[in-house]
Amino acid sequence: MSEPHFCDAYAAVVKQNGRRPALLWRGQTLLNHAGLWRAAAGLSKVLQDHGAVPGQTLPLLVTHSPAWPVAVLGAWLADTAFSPIDRAQPETRRAAMLETLQKEQPTSPKIVLSCRDTPPYLCITVDNQTETPLDLNALSQAVTTAPARHTRLAYTVFTSGSTGRPKGVLVPHDGLVPMLRAQIDAFRLKPDSRALAYLPLCFDAALSDLGATLLAGAALVMEPADALPRDGELLTLIDKRAVTHADLPPAILPYLDPAAAPACLETVIYGGATCSESVVRRWASLCRLVVVYGPTEATICTSLEHIKPDQVLPGSIGRPLQHLRYRVCNENAAPVAAGTPGELWISGNQLSLGYLGDETQTTQRFRCIDQTRWYRTGDRVRREKDGRFVFLGRLDRQFKLGGRLIAPEEIERALMNLAEVREAVVFADEWDHLSAVFVAEQRLDGENLRRLLRDHLPEWMVPIKYVQHADLPRTTTGKPDFNKLRRRCREPKAESTPTKDAMTATDRWITWWGLVLDRKDIGPDTHFFNTGGSSLLALRLQAEAARSGTHLPLRTLYEHPTPRRLAAALTQPTRRTGGLSVAQLRTRLPRQAVPHHAAPRTHRAPAWLITGASGRLGTHLVPDLLRHTQADLLLLQHRRPAGPTDQRVTRVQGDYTQAYLGLDQVSYQDLTERVTAVVHLGALPHQSLDDETLWRNHVEGTKQITAFCAVAGARLVHASTLALFTATPGLQGRVSRDHAFANETRFANAYAATKWASEAVALAAGASVHNLRLGMLDAGDASHLVCRLMAGLIRFGVIPDPLPDLAFDLTPTAAATFLIRSCLTQPEGFEKILHLANHTPLTAAQLVRFLKVRGHRFEAVTKREYLARISEGIDGNRAKRDRSLPRGCDNQSPADPKHLVADALLRELAEARPNHENHLFCSTGLDYAVESTLSRLPGSIRWDAESLLLPLYQRIVPHIKEASK
Repeated sequence: MSEPHFCDAYAAVVKQNGRRPALLWRGQTLLNHAGLWRAAAGLSKVLQDHGAVPGQTLPLLVTHSPAWPVAVLGAWLADTAFSPIDRAQPETRRAAMLETLQKEQPTSPKIVLSCRDTPPYLCITVDNQTETPLDLNALSQAVTTAPARHTRLAYTVFTSGSTGRPKGVLVPHDGLVPMLRAQIDAFRLKPDSRALAYLPLCFDAALSDLGATLLAGAALVMEPADALPRDGELLTLIDKRAVTHADLPPAILPYLDPAAAPACLETVIYGGATCSESVVRRWASLCRLVVVYGPTEATICTSLEHIKPDQVLPGSIGRPLQHLRYRVCNENAAPVAAGTPGELWISGNQLSLGYLGDETQTTQRFRCIDQTRWYRTGDRVRREKDGRFVFLGRLDRQFKLGGRLIAPEEIERALMNLAEVREAVVFADEWDHLSAVFVAEQRLDGENLRRLLRDHLPEWMVPIKYVQHADLPRTTTGKPDFNKLRRRCREPKAESTPTKDAMTATDRWITWWGLVLDRKDIGPDTHFFNTGGSSLLALRLQAEAARSGTHLPLRTLYEHPTPRRLAAALTQPTRRTGGLSVAQLRTRLPRQAVPHHAAPRTHRAPAWLITGASGRLGTHLVPDLLRHTQADLLLLQHRRPAGPTDQRVTRVQGDYTQAYLGLDQVSYQDLTERVTAVVHLGALPHQSLDDETLWRNHVEGTKQITAFCAVAGARLVHASTLALFTATPGLQGRVSRDHAFANETRFANAYAATKWASEAVALAAGASVHNLRLGMLDAGDASHLVCRLMAGLIRFGVIPDPLPDLAFDLTPTAAATFLIRSCLTQPEGFEKILHLANHTPLTAAQLVRFLKVRGHRFEAVTKREYLARISEGIDGNRAKRDRSLPRGCDNQSPADPKHLVADALLRELAEARPNHENHLFCSTGLDYAVESTLSRLPGSIRWDAESLLLPLYQRIVPHIKEASK
């Protein structure tokens, strides 16, 4: 062999990086590279002592175990090969694989290695005798000399077979090291990298994760299989273990939020199936994304591509590795031109030696043309002019689910081996459910068939849906008509999800169970995983719930897998954010910046996405932008879009707190192609809301918005608040735009705490961000808190003596809309952080002086008398709706948070300090003042007390006159 053996290549790595961590188990370093090498060498001596012969293939029963790397390397050091067999497979299928291996090597001793996720991690069985545990530490102490390595075979992998039995693929060492080195370069693996072992270890791609990590001198991060999450908690684990590289199944990527990926995650690898363009573009915008492709028969990986967000080619499998050749052939084995679909043929030193004990299949799939050996993949592809290849599907009946290649004939054979089933056809339906249509003399129950099949097939090959017919529809040639079968297999889907208000929590989960499992017989105690549920369908259940605003941790589903139990388990107390320090808040932040933020796409016509368009500021901003710009406006609304129409306005129903903004992936992709800037006004300025709701809206919502901007190459205008300062007791001096909140700073309320966290997310998103901190906005009606405060003072006719230093930061809506418009149209002229409010907060003394000038008289009384009078008036007002305290809209309840805050303001005029927990824009005006951006605004916008208060006062005048009648 011209290329080095893996063990020889790894020996050089050990010599240079021996003290570096090689294997982390449950977060702790178990072995460094030198220790791994010694343990593997110790195992090779044990194998030789038990009679292992060069070239022998050792069955290796695997699960996620720290013994797995030792077993693989030990087998190779002993000049033997191995065959990974999943311990979780049914006993009958596992026994068939062991029997096949033994039949091909009858004279070799029957040696079986077994890996476990609990001590003892490694055991050996010889000639069917009792298992003997092997201690990893003891193995690393053994003194041994590994034999010379002459065996060409590296491993045998069993895959699903079209003959009805698993087929063993014989993979040599020849191209293993060149392939791994190509991956190391593409993945940017370094000695200080940490790669997560996530894929099933019986899957050959897991071997490339191990090999590339070790040859790079990096560390492999391993966890027990049941500790590897299948939802967003996976990103938490990646953060906790400081993982830099993760090879993930493509089926899971749409259900993970790349915006939530921790900063430590540098590279994500996926292969085995294609992903939608929007999913690929989104991940590629937030990290280094590499797609890999390769059949088992050609040593794991034969092509790859580092996907750049502006060069996404749907279905791309990249370009072939430099030492391999691809060609696309027609049905006559003749090459076709670029752009023409055909079958992919592969040649080079990575080709398999063939199929174990099956010369017929080997001859059919491996062909020699002009003295060059080629492998016919059965994959239909197209070569692009730039040299990339696009996967178009299979030429045979095989398909992939969850990244695994499935030959439906094997499942059909297992079904027909059941005495009652005469004929069966298996396929993946439009929901990627594995479905079986069968013919039997008697009526058979699908649940019973599923239980029987589990004794013969791994879980991922057991169909979810079973449909029985008297006969199968057939084509004119007599073959089963798959199109008709798919139509017959379709059943009416469950009804669309009812509204939350109309259902109990258990009812909602029953409905979502039915939608995901495609069943109508779901009850409160239906077990998700016993009625066809799988880890992939669990992700879909999670996504279905998220569309209605319900967060489902998958670990909770696994622990409580019925609608009734799950509904009860999800009733949990929320975390508190108000009162937390900045340092504590940082630990809850999604630890990510957008490292590959796309450049703004200035070549497109301006189209601006606006969140919170129906709020206090949004209702003024939209008309202003329509009047003063030519941009198209897209309004993201949570409820069904409604309102006035304009040819330049598009209303989009979505939810900015959800992945992909609550849109389907096609709509999301279309939006990213069109939008050039985002104005994020969405917020929940209500202290009555629980902390978790505020966090989800402010922080998670901003995270989704920044992820969208990264994919779209869009600029971001983020509306924040000066409440960051009003909720920071003890703040003094002049507050500049670059004011840094110290780690020990504690925000007095959850609103300010979550808005600070949302700012942190927005400002980490790149240079094309403007963060606007606004004061109390003018809604244009009498609901403004200062309006209500003035009306209350006039109503009661008393003021405390002395007046406290209570003050307000005010922002006229006209000023805010002008500044946002300017940031959109002239972004280069504005700083990253902007304050917009009166230079000096409006004080209570200025407000009282303003009212006195207009003829209102106030009796100055002691603090105690003042509190007694207003308390009596407020309590009476709650009993009857007093017209002197305008509510701004008729349907507001007296218990509305706005009323409670206004009442509290009246009371706090008697206090020396305001209650920071209740107020958003109320401060102690003599302590500090904000550095505002007033010089950039039109001179028509005045900022003196008279100009700020007069329009507010004019709104309450009609109420005052009405109340005096």
